[in-house]
Amino acid sequence: MLDPEAFLLKVQKLYKSAEEDLDVLYFKDGRIFERYSCPLIRDGKIAGRVWSFRDITARKLAKDALKREKERFRILVEESPLGVSLVGKDGAYQYVNPRFVEIFGYTLKDIPTGRDWFRKAFPDPEYRKHAISTWTQWIAKPEDALLKTFHVTCKDGSEKVIYFRPVTMESGDQLVIYEDITKRIRLEVQLQQEQKLKAIGTLAGGIAHDFNNLLSVVLGNICLARKDAALGIDVSEFLDEAERAVEKAKELTHRIITFSKGGAPVKRMASIDQLIKESADLAFSNCCIRYEVFISENLWPVECDCAQIKHALNNIFVNSREAMGDEGSVQVYIENFIVAPGSKVADFPLKEGKYVKLSIRDQGAGIPEENLSMIFDPYFSTKEMGARKGMGLGLAATYSIMKRHGGYIAVDSRVGKGATFHLYLPASDSGPDGKGKDGRCSGKSSEEKDHW
Repeated sequence: MLDPEAFLLKVQKLYKSAEEDLDVLYFKDGRIFERYSCPLIRDGKIAGRVWSFRDITARKLAKDALKREKERFRILVEESPLGVSLVGKDGAYQYVNPRFVEIFGYTLKDIPTGRDWFRKAFPDPEYRKHAISTWTQWIAKPEDALLKTFHVTCKDGSEKVIYFRPVTMESGDQLVIYEDITKRIRLEVQLQQEQKLKAIGTLAGGIAHDFNNLLSVVLGNICLARKDAALGIDVSEFLDEAERAVEKAKELTHRIITFSKGGAPVKRMASIDQLIKESADLAFSNCCIRYEVFISENLWPVECDCAQIKHALNNIFVNSREAMGDEGSVQVYIENFIVAPGSKVADFPLKEGKYVKLSIRDQGAGIPEENLSMIFDPYFSTKEMGARKGMGLGLAATYSIMKRHGGYIAVDSRVGKGATFHLYLPASDSGPDGKGKDGRCSGKSSEEKDHW
């Protein structure tokens, strides 16, 4: 016993008393006993006392633990950066923490019931109906309760964007957690606007740069032609050069249109490996780059706009050529690909169905990780501007073409390890294109087509 002397004094005092007494005794080994004593009366006199001792160690420890847990929970909830409310089964608000009051301005007196809350937080009748409907679904199926976003009207009339997360307890009461994401949403919108302005600025600057170069060629040759014409000298060379510059301007305009919302594809049945051959021969002509094409068996055909797809492939091959410095090799892998219902492919959107997947791998310097998310932006480039390296719409146009075909394009790359572009084109339901086994083709330039 922790204090035996005090216990003995208490016993001596009780033997002289006619009162009942209840006490708790603590022992050094951690045990706890409840002690009860009452007088034993005989012939109207105290004949002794009745003593009863009961071990309440487990109950006392559990009670103390529960008290500590309640205190921890109280501190956690009251100091939480998130708003918290406790709503009873009858819809009455039983508790709101200080952060709830800070976010919304409402106290328990302002919203004693759920009806008061909905009326004040959602003053618009139609929006209130939507909020109540969602809340009712949460109560009916608490296991399906997910994070929801609502626009809530606060006590001061301001509107905030709030994440709601309800948790239904065993008692049937609901613990609701509220996260104010108003500032985050504003910052995201501001960031998106800044990114759009940056992209527009890059696009405008790139177009201005390219057109300025082409106009300089046209004006310069016209000026030289005018001077030579006055002297009776043949000016056809200057005019030819000016015409070539105009043709380049026309090509640039076509790229801009392809990148924009226009240029809907005119689809027809096509064999993708033939499109790759034609595009690669064109892109790798007059250079030392070799390419190999690996074709899976029973490859599905695709329905596509052949001109647009060849343009898209040519853009990727040209990008590879410039990344490798006109030497090295490129491998192209073509295979069937299925997106099963409910599946997600590498965190990008593709509808369920059959696709033909093209993987184009080069041996270039690779793309730094910080640039991967921007390579499909118009006029984004890490290469210098110039006659062959200033048209910064290639990959942007390719992205646009793939999107309009219902496909997708993604890229994997590490610095020093080259880059691999993955293109997904919806496959046709017309069946295999006739290849019965794996195919492997190769080529070097337009002069070596027999090696295909």
